[in-house]
Amino acid sequence: MTKGFTLAVRGAFTAYRAKWLVLGDSTHGEKSLKSLAAAVKAGQIDLPELGVTTVLIEGPTKGQEEAFEGGAYAAAVRIIKAQKIIVRGCETTATLSSGGEMEKLPTDDPVVYSAAKSALLDRRITDANDSWIKQVQDCKPNVIICVGTSHLARMRTPNATDLGLIVRLGFKGSCVGYAVEDANTDAGTYIPEKGAGSFDSVEAIAAYTGWQAIV
Repeated sequence: MTKGFTLAVRGAFTAYRAKWLVLGDSTHGEKSLKSLAAAVKAGQIDLPELGVTTVLIEGPTKGQEEAFEGGAYAAAVRIIKAQKIIVRGCETTATLSSGGEMEKLPTDDPVVYSAAKSALLDRRITDANDSWIKQVQDCKPNVIICVGTSHLARMRTPNATDLGLIVRLGFKGSCVGYAVEDANTDAGTYIPEKGAGSFDSVEAIAAYTGWQAIV
């Protein structure tokens, strides 16, 4: 049976005594962030009680959390901040560099463009993971980081390899991670970009009911 969102988040900091909880989803962290906000709003998760000090989110840079994507994250950010939690975008010049390079790729040859784009996206995963691991360690525990599923688990592609945030942070302290997605394996796990065969699986947990209403 898929673990519920509230139980998983609470358990990370109580049963597992994690310093860091990584939540990933196919919407680059939006579903995870809004699930967290919905659970907080419903009174099902008390972040200060769990010792959480900070929530880091993929997408915006520091200071742009509420303005990001036309305010799509603003309501969730405000709900979490109301619990006296730091909410911070964790993109940097380094993590966003591949996006700038992508805009310069030649598009006249679709095959060449596709291969170059894939290489940049794979590099982006490692660039971002490197940056986010440092940022997470610079924060006071406990920290939740909401990102895309491709950052969670081990990646093996022709262009790049990465152990993923869960394993890499686990080398430095106690880390728990989940994919906030419906399982796509019989084992109840989620494999990012399953068809490509480039990622290991991660335990799947249910999104918090009503997360879509956090707008």
